[in-house]
Amino acid sequence: MKQRRVKGIPTDGVARFSDEKPSSDFAVNLRRLIYFHHWSAREAAKVIGVSEHAMSAWLTEKRKPGIDSVMRIAGLYDVDPRLLSGEQLAFAKELADPERIQHAEVNIGHAAPGVGTVSPLRRKGTQKVEET
Repeated sequence: MKQRRVKGIPTDGVARFSDEKPSSDFAVNLRRLIYFHHWSAREAAKVIGVSEHAMSAWLTEKRKPGIDSVMRIAGLYDVDPRLLSGEQLAFAKELADPERIQHAEVNIGHAAPGVGTVSPLRRKGTQKVEET
């Protein structure tokens, strides 16, 4: 049987498939958040309140964050926690919202390094409840 070469790889007439799986939406969306706000993963880990090792594990998809970490990330960056693991296009639209950007920058400025306690913004359509 004649061998064909595809980009330098002999195929022997058999289709070859990559063992690599596509990146999860959470990892891609978290990278986008970090890049969008001009941070390194190390700086983001400090503000979110997790170790650099944990941040690296999330970005390389070796581990998934717990719900408390997801909520901290959502509060800090002012994104809907469901969109963090959701479709990338919907997340990109949310990421570009000017109101979200402004509130996220305020949150980031107020977050104490290593603490990661940030109150989430009231989402659009909700109203602040005032106590009497």
